[in-house]
Amino acid sequence: MGNSGHGRVIKDLARQLVFYQEIKFLDDNKKVQQENPSVLGGSNEAIHYKDEYDMIIGIGNVGIRRRLQEKYETEGISMVSLIHPHAQLPEESIMIGAGSVIMANSVIQTGTVLGKGVIINTNASIDHECKIGDYVHIAVGARLAGNVEIGNDTWIGAGAVISNNICICEKVVVGAGAVVVRNITQSGTYVGIPARKID
Repeated sequence: MGNSGHGRVIKDLARQLVFYQEIKFLDDNKKVQQENPSVLGGSNEAIHYKDEYDMIIGIGNVGIRRRLQEKYETEGISMVSLIHPHAQLPEESIMIGAGSVIMANSVIQTGTVLGKGVIINTNASIDHECKIGDYVHIAVGARLAGNVEIGNDTWIGAGAVISNNICICEKVVVGAGAVVVRNITQSGTYVGIPARKID
């Protein structure tokens, strides 16, 4: 679901997994539906394809991703998780929630738990025993040290660094390049080195 940039990256990922021969999109943009023959229809039509295709939400926006995945789950549509063949993960000792995607060259270490609908983007690094909540987006090149906890619906920006043993509450945006060295207990946007709340 979603034929914009993030959805097309997921398509490229899925093409590298040998068991997918056909990849199609759903998208609510009528112009996209008319111009792209690989778009089967809008988001409400997912129910018609649940027995024919594996499904995943290819939308970066946290709120939309959560809303659609929860809607689909109530309709009995199960979400797959996709792992790029060039991601580095231990053979066991990690958990990955439904609808999560792990992009190329990302690294996830032992004991890590990912919630539902999580995005681990290109070149991100998550060290040992981190706990990542539902619908979290760890952006390109972000770095999480060991024993980090990230609350639901949080966005960790490109190149951000989260020090070890840090807890970040839900609904937080950590800006690109920020460095978090203290727990974040209040929702909002944090930027800078060290990261400070700006709203």
